Amino acid sequence: MIEWFNNDAALRLWLSDLLRADFLRLRRGMVEAPFAPWANSLEMGERGLGADSIERVELASTLFQAINAEASGELDDARMDVHFGSWLALAQRSLARHSTTLTFFTSGSSAAPQAISHLAADLSHEVEWFARHLFGSRKRILLAVPSQHIYGFLFGVLLPTKLNCTTLSLTTQPPQAALALAQPGDLIVAQPLWWDQALRGQARFAQDVLGLTSTMRAPDALFAHLRERGLAGLIDIYGSTETGGIGWREAAGAYRLLDWLTQVPNNAPDQIEVLDGRTFLLGARADRVVQVAGVNVSLDHVERVLARFAGVETARVRLSQSEPRRLKALLVGTLVDSTRTRSALETHALESLDAAARPRHLSFARHLPRNEHGKECDWNEV
Repeated sequence: MIEWFNNDAALRLWLSDLLRADFLRLRRGMVEAPFAPWANSLEMGERGLGADSIERVELASTLFQAINAEASGELDDARMDVHFGSWLALAQRSLARHSTTLTFFTSGSSAAPQAISHLAADLSHEVEWFARHLFGSRKRILLAVPSQHIYGFLFGVLLPTKLNCTTLSLTTQPPQAALALAQPGDLIVAQPLWWDQALRGQARFAQDVLGLTSTMRAPDALFAHLRERGLAGLIDIYGSTETGGIGWREAAGAYRLLDWLTQVPNNAPDQIEVLDGRTFLLGARADRVVQVAGVNVSLDHVERVLARFAGVETARVRLSQSEPRRLKALLVGTLVDSTRTRSALETHALESLDAAARPRHLSFARHLPRNEHGKECDWNEV
């Protein structure tokens, strides 16, 4: 098993990302928090991070759940000090005593993230396979995704520990600037939206830079576009927080099932078309979840929130055609479209939804739109 918790840089990055994300969740994103990695001297209270005493208890609970601190016995003497360095030391002691499982939290925008536990041995096995077959020659990891989620943890925490190389966080860098930082031997760990943004300028990749993408299916055209800019290759990994890695591909088309699996798990998040037992294609999502700026957004949840607004009988939410990375909403009921109504709805969304889940385009109707066959259909954006 990869003992990542004995790697100070890896543990510091993960814990900083975990606590930062949870603090932003508690404040619904309406506060600033320092990016990872955090210094030992950072005060976790109101004079530093800004967390009050109740929020500090919430943050500690998230940490304890993530590392299963109760099993280590660390909770017995867990007096959470005001400085981040003490939280880091507690996490290291707890994981050194008991590190058989690790819990991740889904990245959705609904009210409460789901907690999903994985065996540390399984996580290590997955990373060791990728290190042996694809990434063994990498000298540095450039991480453009948060490390507290399973994808960022596997390839921004476990992989560099396995390869004994450094990780450079790109969370404060625009994708175009990151291209200038990349050096031969680097592996850039990102998601499709980041790669798409990286292509907007004219910069080229240095020689022998590999790319990794996940969290949603990469557009087939992305592989060729990145190679045209000099990227040595792009690996697209398919999986989820619930399942871990399922398959991978290095070109447009089908995914290959990871070697240790005999079939695609039944709880895969997408509809699957199996081709020959070891390869498969992805269909539509099995649930009504879409990705907005790398965040999983439940359309059902957004519709329920909007339907709570006075005068809305029902709501429909979809990805916008004019702005594909944002949502649009149709509000059906007695509401009259006006500046005042829109302002009140924006306030309602701001108080109830995370940024990625707030529709950018609002339309109003007395009835749901239907086609000539009587089935619900799409609507024109306003």
